[in-house]
Amino acid sequence: MKFRALWILVSTLAVAFSAFAQIGTPGPAGQIGDDITYTMPQGWIAQPVQGAGPEMKAHYAFFYQGTPCGEMSLYCGPLTGSSSIEQAFQDGLANIRPALPYYQARGTQKITIGGMPTMVHEFSYTPAGGGILFIARTYTMIAGSGIYTFWFQTVQNYFRIK
Repeated sequence: MKFRALWILVSTLAVAFSAFAQIGTPGPAGQIGDDITYTMPQGWIAQPVQGAGPEMKAHYAFFYQGTPCGEMSLYCGPLTGSSSIEQAFQDGLANIRPALPYYQARGTQKITIGGMPTMVHEFSYTPAGGGILFIARTYTMIAGSGIYTFWFQTVQNYFRIK
């Protein structure tokens, strides 16, 4: 039952993101250069980006009844050569996977958001120090000369069905 509640949360966040993401049109929440504009749904609060590299462009926390229970980070890196979305996704995964202890893929698919091909990847991992399992979903797309990845995550056992 706990996993089902989390799956509902992650799916809801993904649907909310898909419904509110707007590529190439003005939006009130954030814009990265001229390539991408996005709007975060109600409940997502912008947080300062601290200690992250220059590729992290934005960070949001999702609050439920005043408690942070999810986060989204937006990353942007340069497009190298004429990479396809599939190749850009695979390269990004190969770069980040060593930093994700106990990484376990849960599924990958190609979809379209705002008219742009997007790779969606769901996985779990346990941060260094262990004990807490995170469920994450990323959306990777190419816009202009950049590769953009929206990374949503929450703790697996955070929500409980009552």
